[in-house]
Amino acid sequence: MPVGEEFLNPYRILKRPGAGPVRVPNRDDLRSLKGWSGVFHCSLTAFTPLELKGVSRRQDQTVRFSQTPVIPGTSLKGMVRSVAEFVGRGCCSIGETATDGTWGKCRSGAVCVTCAMFGMQHGGRALRGRVRCDDATRVHAGPLQGTFWLYSGSPKTTHSAFYSTADGQKFYHHQPTSVVPRTVPATRPNAFQVFPVRVGSTFSFDVRFEGLTDSELALLHYAVQLEDGMLHHLGRGKPQGMGSVQVKVSSMEVFDAAGFYRGRTKPLDALPAAVAAARIAIEKDASPEMEDFRRMMWWRPADSNVYSYPSHEWFRTPGNSAKPLRSVGDVIPTPFVPGAVSCPVAPVAGDDEPLEATSAINTFANCTLFLRDRGKPIIAAQHQGKDVGVAIAADALELKAKYLADAWEHFRRTGRLNVQSVSVEEIGNLHRIKKIVLS
Repeated sequence: MPVGEEFLNPYRILKRPGAGPVRVPNRDDLRSLKGWSGVFHCSLTAFTPLELKGVSRRQDQTVRFSQTPVIPGTSLKGMVRSVAEFVGRGCCSIGETATDGTWGKCRSGAVCVTCAMFGMQHGGRALRGRVRCDDATRVHAGPLQGTFWLYSGSPKTTHSAFYSTADGQKFYHHQPTSVVPRTVPATRPNAFQVFPVRVGSTFSFDVRFEGLTDSELALLHYAVQLEDGMLHHLGRGKPQGMGSVQVKVSSMEVFDAAGFYRGRTKPLDALPAAVAAARIAIEKDASPEMEDFRRMMWWRPADSNVYSYPSHEWFRTPGNSAKPLRSVGDVIPTPFVPGAVSCPVAPVAGDDEPLEATSAINTFANCTLFLRDRGKPIIAAQHQGKDVGVAIAADALELKAKYLADAWEHFRRTGRLNVQSVSVEEIGNLHRIKKIVLS
């Protein structure tokens, strides 16, 4: 989204609010029973396809996220911490924008508010966190039918056109039109297959905390449940619009640890008054940095923008790195307005049943094979211009030995091979080549 360019980059590096991390006294001793403890019971709904890991293959096993969709608590904690670091003026501890500058990682002495809440480690020093997230288990979640390949590239942090804000933080645009991921050919370099759950899939999980101050608990609640109309980003494929999720705190138990364990107080089912006031203060923060953050996290169903990276030629063209970026307000001119949003697709009851590992064999005549061999061979089959099956690593080598030995050198040299037929085993949204008949 540089000035004068038509493309819209999928992410922005946002300038952080404030002049540096908010440091707090080091509270290593958890035995004093000071502060608020308890649990948030949460729900998570996928507004775009969601996946947290790709396929993992062995000769006798296939594992994919949509087969047993459990979201690791570590992934949820990272999602929440990322928001808390930006909103709460914490250090920049994770990701390719982490630096040793003004917002550099905490190392010694007093730590920033988010390191005090979520923990930190540097060298021989470790600080135990006061917040943890349980794994999220599915309530209703089913696989997205189809075969999807995404392009994977490393962050180009040296390209100043996109990474222009020193000590900033990376956030992606939501893409409401991405009900189905934009797929690339399986043979494209750095392509990887994904097996997401579909839009409308729902999960439940708990966020547990102990010994938090009023302001820390307010920050945690805000980082878990954003303002109405704002969504989190989670998992893979965010440049293609995947991983837009809504998190809601459905209920809570909050108690003063000292009073609770002495039998003097009972858990509260709502935020304490001082904590609720501190959360309202966050929502009223109208700084330019927070307004940009709200625009980036805003789910706008009518947004028809297509977000994509420019071509390699654009990156190699002299002078493009010097082009200034358009402001977030230029790309999203309407100021954020809080309001309830609905998932594009309602959850489907019954998807919480275990997915059956049924399979079917389909044979396609007159196919073209494509080969990518960079240490891990990938064979993709196309029928009438559409991908119908794939074989990776050990599966590809097995096909080579059984069916392609006589034609392998030509196949390896040209990268494509016309064959008489291809038989494909279909297990859910996994389409694996099982047999090849040469012409």
